[in-house]
Amino acid sequence: MESVITSRIKGMLSGLTKAERRIADYIIQNENEVYRSTLAKVAEKAGVSEGSVVKFINKRLGYGSFGKFKIDLARALVELESQDDISNDSIMNLENEIDNLIHNCIAINKREKLIEAVKLIENANEICFFGLGTSGDAARIGAYRFLRAGLNTLSETDPHELLIHAALVKPDDLIIAVSYTGETTEMIEALTLAQKQNCRIIAITSSINSKLTELSTLTLLATSKTENRVYKSIALQSVLIDIFIIGMLYTVYRERNHKKIDQYEESVYFSIIEKRPDLR
Repeated sequence: MESVITSRIKGMLSGLTKAERRIADYIIQNENEVYRSTLAKVAEKAGVSEGSVVKFINKRLGYGSFGKFKIDLARALVELESQDDISNDSIMNLENEIDNLIHNCIAINKREKLIEAVKLIENANEICFFGLGTSGDAARIGAYRFLRAGLNTLSETDPHELLIHAALVKPDDLIIAVSYTGETTEMIEALTLAQKQNCRIIAITSSINSKLTELSTLTLLATSKTENRVYKSIALQSVLIDIFIIGMLYTVYRERNHKKIDQYEESVYFSIIEKRPDLR
């Protein structure tokens, strides 16, 4: 089966120009990748300019931006998979799949590697979590979790701000980069710049053979890539495991620094209580 957007594109193939046909063919054959790709990546893979892709999305499909097109495509794929997957035991299947992902994640990321990553965290002056798209959700959660533990943290989830921050990092800073594919152009550009500043990098990714892992000081694997499916979407799968890995890092960090963290968390608790009388 195919999404409604793919069916719509197929219906207009005969009236397209050569450039538009290349774009259409690429979207039809790679719809599960397109909704997670950047404009530059789609243009590159289709063999056309970015302007041609924007024109096709706007003129032929009626979208005001490439971003809005990707959102609709993702929704269409989720709806399509929902039609295929609906069954009485769908919740049980979801539970089993998530359990398997977590068990695989624990098996892949040995405690020794987690301790090595935590040592980088302990020795960092500033810790910045990088993440784009749904990976940005994990980045924000990671920064917030370690901030409450008393560390100097922040998160960057905008492509331009990634570059700005990467240009300003110092050798004693640490970047924790979250990326499902490990190939996102904007992420790689920023980390390449950060590496030139001798900044240390922890990668959280599902791809061991990626540009991100090449740039990283240490890599934590968010389990191996599974079949090419949206998984309500695949973003749900990846962000859950990303957050779980961040949780493992925090657990090990807390074990090694529990007295200091208890003091910080007590301070945070009482500062919140002062503003929230309903919690007293």
